[in-house]
Amino acid sequence: MIPGGVRLLLVILLFAARASYAECSITIDVHVVDKMTHQPMPGAFIVVNNNEFGETDDSGHLLLKQVCEDSIIHVTADGYQAQHHKVENLSRTLEIELDHIEGDIFEIVGEAITPERMTSEFILGEEALRLHRGKPLADILETAPGVTKLSAGTGFGKPMVRGAYGRRLPMFVDGVPHRNQNWGLDHAPEIDPSQSNNIAVVRSNAGVEFGAGAMGAISLSSLLIPVEPATKMAFYSSLSSNGGGNLAVQIAKRESKVPIGWALWASGGVLGDNHTPDYRLTNTASNNLGVGGILAYRFQKSEIRLSYSHYRAKLGVCNCLRLDSPITAETTPANPQGRSLSFEIKRPHQNASHDKLSTKYESKMGAATLRSIYAFQFNHRREFDTVRKITIPQFDFQLDTHDWITQVQHDPIHISNHLHVTGLFGLDFMVQRQRYNGLTLVPDYNALSTSLYLSERLVGHHGALEAGVRVTTTSRDAMIEDRDFDRMVRDEQFETDDCSKPLPMQNGSPAEQTTCSRKFQLLSSHLGGRWQVNESVTLKGNLAYTQRAPDVDELYLNGTSPSFPVLALGEPFLKSEKSASFTLGATFRNRHITLEASAFANRVDDYVGLYPVLKPNGDPVFDVLIRGTFPRFATRSTDATLIGGEFNGQWRLPNQLDLTLSGSVVRGTSTIGFLPFVPPPRGRVTIDKTFHFDSVIDTLRLNVGINGVLSQTRTNNQIDLLPPPQGYVTLDSSVSATRQLSKRTLLMSISGSNLTNTKYRDYTSLLRYFADNQGWQLFLRVGLI
Repeated sequence: MIPGGVRLLLVILLFAARASYAECSITIDVHVVDKMTHQPMPGAFIVVNNNEFGETDDSGHLLLKQVCEDSIIHVTADGYQAQHHKVENLSRTLEIELDHIEGDIFEIVGEAITPERMTSEFILGEEALRLHRGKPLADILETAPGVTKLSAGTGFGKPMVRGAYGRRLPMFVDGVPHRNQNWGLDHAPEIDPSQSNNIAVVRSNAGVEFGAGAMGAISLSSLLIPVEPATKMAFYSSLSSNGGGNLAVQIAKRESKVPIGWALWASGGVLGDNHTPDYRLTNTASNNLGVGGILAYRFQKSEIRLSYSHYRAKLGVCNCLRLDSPITAETTPANPQGRSLSFEIKRPHQNASHDKLSTKYESKMGAATLRSIYAFQFNHRREFDTVRKITIPQFDFQLDTHDWITQVQHDPIHISNHLHVTGLFGLDFMVQRQRYNGLTLVPDYNALSTSLYLSERLVGHHGALEAGVRVTTTSRDAMIEDRDFDRMVRDEQFETDDCSKPLPMQNGSPAEQTTCSRKFQLLSSHLGGRWQVNESVTLKGNLAYTQRAPDVDELYLNGTSPSFPVLALGEPFLKSEKSASFTLGATFRNRHITLEASAFANRVDDYVGLYPVLKPNGDPVFDVLIRGTFPRFATRSTDATLIGGEFNGQWRLPNQLDLTLSGSVVRGTSTIGFLPFVPPPRGRVTIDKTFHFDSVIDTLRLNVGINGVLSQTRTNNQIDLLPPPQGYVTLDSSVSATRQLSKRTLLMSISGSNLTNTKYRDYTSLLRYFADNQGWQLFLRVGLI
């Protein structure tokens, strides 16, 4: 029998042991965020007492197990003040905000991390862009799942996302909307991709963030200026087997003695005529030049930034784009044999230039941050048709735009330890003027637009909810020449009293223009959410609605152009488009596998399109003009539905071997049948193998990709001039190597596209009516970073 005193001692020891066990059995889910932006901070290092627990994951989380009560949690990250927290009250969750070290951060307006969007998006980072330096922007974007290229008879095209392009797919550069003649198949964006090291492709309705009517968006960041005093330089060059090449230089610096940062870039390229597997496409050579710079000055809690960019391109238009005779599926350029490589650009061709000057101001004001942007853009596009004894352009567009963007973003408002609200309020104001000279096509116009928008996000421990709304007022005044207005009245496009005649000019002579005005009230809204199911699975959902006002060309288009060989007519009484979409996405990540998949459905009422005019028997109507014979196309609206999705998966196998699968599908229907120019289903399989050496090179990477595109079977023969082309499979491959020098890294690569020289035609290319697509091509690239 145990004595009473011993029994008492054992009871005391048992309670002490239980208490000790309880005090050291705490599990805490730590979430580390940036105090200013409240964005997750991956890579933050956590130590409890003297025990190292590791770094936070991509979402800023780290699970701490068997932590004792009263322990001290130490959190550190480069450029941030260390934080220390005492474990109290058996807390199971802990959010830690890290603040920047005073004077150690030099933030540039527009370079703050964008909060994770509550919709489908794909990021092309610096490494991905580096692999495609020297290519046009649309060709680079085409490497992202869900993105295809819409092209005409030039070497440059425009991107298409989930069937949306042109005004439905706005493009932003450094936070400023790119303003250009963004209509037709041939008006490629005048953007130099070398001015950016990060491109976000937004694949859903985004009217609240990017403006009314946005059924997606492309956002290019600016070059980053170093955080600490340093100089960053990069040089890239490429040569093409098709002839010509590209050079690009980037330099960014933060000064050490004054709070100034700056960046400069320049690029230029020349390419010869494209060639198909069997023949060359004459007059498809091109050249381009881009330059720009940024100057930023920081004082106290404010910063001001000035930037300028200039881009110009001369693009030959394929001589094959002619309707001198009926076209068939086998139509090819006449006399294709014996054509040699040429860099000469003859008529028809395009000269396009774009200048942008912007100032940005950002200031921390108490519990909010004020951002204000003013940008002036001048877009000049000239198109030269094949005519005799005339040197001036037949089409001359001059577009100048003033944008004022003001945003107030409030600091996170904490509701609880793991629940806070963040958001912003914005006001956008735009004034635009176009002046046109040349053959009858589009009128001069003045445009005015004002937008008010609000977006708020509720962030919790395992997810977030976001809601936003934008209200836009847009007005446009088109000045139509009297002779064109009278013809449109005769063609019953107008009634005489639909537009107003301006007062006589000061000399008493009558005015020679009629002003047609339209005004639209537009609404955009969205409700999105993200849920972190577990450490590997994330779900996203987004409901969005947006309206788009028809543009001046859709209302009053009247004519033809060299790269779009049809007679196109507008519809003056179009209503605004109304687009309602739903997107659902899922992401799975672990050490070896990354899978991303998304699906969408988009209903668009009063969807505006350009369709051929047909005779009662179903044959297309052709008009015989002085410049040739052209099929007649007219703008009209229908109700449309777009559904589809995309996926991207990467499997990291042993021995530095990666397998990537990606693909996309879009289905488009309308009240008049299947929508034209909806890309067919496509997929890609890529195998990457990386080798590491300790000799002449450091790393060697081999890449082999197989691209497959199906035939577009969902077409309407009554609104297309030809049946869709057959599907095709192409092969591409690349070999890249790196070598670490004393202070720089040398990059070298050789890549090839369509290495099997497959003969094919793209459904989303106007060229398919006249010629085949590009044959095999090689690129040699050298870079120094």
